[in-house]
Amino acid sequence: MKFRHLISCLLLSPLSLFAQGEDLLAGLDLKDNSSVLATFKGTRLINLHTVEVPGRRTLDFRIAHRFGPFNAGWYDFYGLDGGASIRMGLEYGL
Repeated sequence: MKFRHLISCLLLSPLSLFAQGEDLLAGLDLKDNSSVLATFKGTRLINLHTVEVPGRRTLDFRIAHRFGPFNAGWYDFYGLDGGASIRMGLEYGL
């Protein structure tokens, strides 16, 4: 009963919360409408795409390898000796 009373008091009491009072972009010294370059080093981060695209006239060939299941134990040497998934990708920037 006391717990319900405490929750109802907290929900019904007026709260005033303030976030940052100033504009977040005001602290940046942007001379013009320039964009951010090279957020990531490449077009992939581990297994996912990033916001980067290949540069102009750039050919990018990648080989990604995933090992087998770890729960097979010594029979597959914990996934290192079993079947694997291999991805070969080719990207070209126009």
